[in-house]
Amino acid sequence: MVDSNSTGLYHSEWSFVVQHENTTKLVLIYSWNEYHERSSIEPHFGAIANVNSSYLLGVTAGYIGELQG
Repeated sequence: MVDSNSTGLYHSEWSFVVQHENTTKLVLIYSWNEYHERSSIEPHFGAIANVNSSYLLGVTAGYIGELQG
């Protein structure tokens, strides 16, 4: 689960993928919560103005770039 209190887990999981890139064949990013619970990783505009909705998108892009590098 990734939310504002557990972004360290997201980094930890991606670090594992990067460290095991030779044996990793698939990375699945899945959100099981509803959109209004702010679990999406795409940029969006919502009622909570202080939420950086692009944060996880940027983090994900960075790790993908590292794998492609």
